[in-house]
Amino acid sequence: MKKKLYKKCVDKMSNTFLNRNRILHTIGDSLTANAIYDEWVVDGIDPEDSNYDFLFLEDLTEVQS
Repeated sequence: MKKKLYKKCVDKMSNTFLNRNRILHTIGDSLTANAIYDEWVVDGIDPEDSNYDFLFLEDLTEVQS
């Protein structure tokens, strides 16, 4: 995956999780917000603040069996 597209995808995931968490905390659903946070932050480390590599799969929606 091209580096620019990779960064765009990771940024979009990060922004989506952050925005969703803000909404969930605003409506008082901290349980779901914490669950989403735990999916993003691994062992207390934000993947964007470390040397973490995301794995991306090829788009398989067009694959014929």
